[in-house]
Amino acid sequence: MALLRAQEIANASRNAPGAEALEAKETGREHWLSSANGRLVGRPDLIHGDAVIDYKTGEVHEQGDSSVAKASYVRQLQIYAFLARERMGKWPARGVLLPMAGPPLEIDLEPAACERAASEALHLLDNYNHKIEAGGLPASLANPSPEACKWCPYQILCPAFWMAAGDSWIEQLGTAAIGGTAPAAPRPIYGGAALALLLSADNGTGPLGEVTLAPLSPEVHTSLVLVQAGMCVRVTGLARRADGTVVPTMRSVIARSEDVPNLTISDQTVPQER
Repeated sequence: MALLRAQEIANASRNAPGAEALEAKETGREHWLSSANGRLVGRPDLIHGDAVIDYKTGEVHEQGDSSVAKASYVRQLQIYAFLARERMGKWPARGVLLPMAGPPLEIDLEPAACERAASEALHLLDNYNHKIEAGGLPASLANPSPEACKWCPYQILCPAFWMAAGDSWIEQLGTAAIGGTAPAAPRPIYGGAALALLLSADNGTGPLGEVTLAPLSPEVHTSLVLVQAGMCVRVTGLARRADGTVVPTMRSVIARSEDVPNLTISDQTVPQER
């Protein structure tokens, strides 16, 4: 389906102004592009005619506004356009977000805006590298937000995530993450086929207070058998029901705080806090 939709866009782009010049230098599908001595790189899904095309499996609009593309996707296309200009010698005129469902979303790629996006990206990279060289707390390297953290697999161990996440995050984050103390070891349910974990949650997206997580598989969540009364536990990837309670999902990750690895910068070991 995605390939058919991409072909439709590619066919349409052949009739666009200036398409012939760009088509002669078409980069094709998923070619790595680079600039600034390799400091800025990207791999667009497709560059064809005058368009930079990027496939998306999810929503391409800003939440609550079907007329506006997600800002992160716009920046991505702008940087792709900057890299394409470096490769082909001419600016692509438009970006196309191609979702699996719904119509394509076109974005004008203004050269000045694309150059700005590339410059800002390089500035962020330089700032990050400077912090690495200077040392300091690992949390200083992060820029946590619901959008940035939504699909991040390191939520469970990221100190910046746990410092920043609150109840206002849950709608955009899409899942719940809670941390707290287990007043007792997990108890068997369903004749021992599963476990239930009680937490006195005091940080994360909520809900806070007494939270029971069940059913949990001891074969999937192997750390559960090590949880004892008084231990601190973190849980991410929980689904929230309409009544505000949470339930484990296939994405749920559970870890005892003492098992979360320490993070280091410039040989400085920083113990994790719950």
